[in-house]
Amino acid sequence: MNVGLSMYSVHRRCGRDGWAVRDFLEYCRQQNISSVELLDLFWLDVYKELPETIAFLQEYGMTVSAYDVHNDFASPDASVRQAGLSSVRAGLEMANALKTRSVRIFAGNVAPGIDFAAAREWVVEGLRAAAQLAEEFDVQLVLENHGQLAGRSEQVEALLADVGSKYLTCAFDTGNFLLVADHPLPALERLRNVIGHVHVKDFALSSSDEGLLSTDGRRYRFVPLGQGIVPIAEIVARLSQLGYDGTLSIEFEGEPDLSGIERGLDVLRPLVATVTGSGHVSEDTARGDAR
Repeated sequence: MNVGLSMYSVHRRCGRDGWAVRDFLEYCRQQNISSVELLDLFWLDVYKELPETIAFLQEYGMTVSAYDVHNDFASPDASVRQAGLSSVRAGLEMANALKTRSVRIFAGNVAPGIDFAAAREWVVEGLRAAAQLAEEFDVQLVLENHGQLAGRSEQVEALLADVGSKYLTCAFDTGNFLLVADHPLPALERLRNVIGHVHVKDFALSSSDEGLLSTDGRRYRFVPLGQGIVPIAEIVARLSQLGYDGTLSIEFEGEPDLSGIERGLDVLRPLVATVTGSGHVSEDTARGDAR
C-alpha cells in the first residue's frame, strides 16, 4: 500500500494558473510522491504531452495508479451514452500507453424528469459494454462511488453484481459516501472484496449554506485529511487487514494553495508506514486525530 496524489487535487491550479500535466508531475516529484493519478480533463495537447509524460515518469521512477475518464451512462440521450463508451475506450488505450492497470469511470446521474429505474438500466448496459472493452485491453475499470445512482455502497455492490465482470471493480472514495447519507466504514465492509482503487478525502460539516449538499440535508466542506469526520486511520487499518496493496490516492478539493495536500500527506504517510511496517495500526493510532 502506498500514498499517491490525484491530479484533480490541483484542478484550481490548472484552471487559474495554467498548470499542465508536467507541472503536476514536477510538484509530485518535489513532494516525493511516486504514484500519480491522471485525468483525461487536463491534457492541453495530448499528442505533444503524452511522450513527455511517459519520459518524465520513467526518468523519476513514477507510476500511474489510475487514469480517470469522464462518462455518463445514465443520460437519456443514447449519443451521450455512446460518447461515454468511446471515452472509456480512449481511457483504456491511454492506460496501456501509461502502463497503468486501472481506469476510473463513473456511472452517471439521474437527470431531472428521468425515471430512476430506466436510468439504472442504461447504466448497467453501459457498464457491461465497458467491461467487455476492458477485457479486450486486459485493463481493470474502477467504478467510483459518486452520485445518486452509484453513490451508496449497496448501489455499487448491486451494479457490480449485475455486470458480473472481474474487469469491473470499485474505486472506493472515502468522502463521497457522506454525500449520499452513507458511512465509509460500513461501506468498506460491504465492498471489501471488490475494491480496486482508493480515493482518500475528508469532509467536515458546514455551519453555513456553503459546501456540498448531502441527500440527508447536511452540508459538507472539504478539509485536509485528519481535520474532518472521515475516519481515515480506521479505513487505512482495515484496508491493510483486507490485504489491499494498491495506492491511497489523495483527492483534495479545498483551498488552492497546495497546503491542504501537504497536510494530508503528513497525516496519511505515517498511517501507511505503520501498517506496512507492522501489519496493523495500533489502537491509539486508529483512535487518533484522523476524525
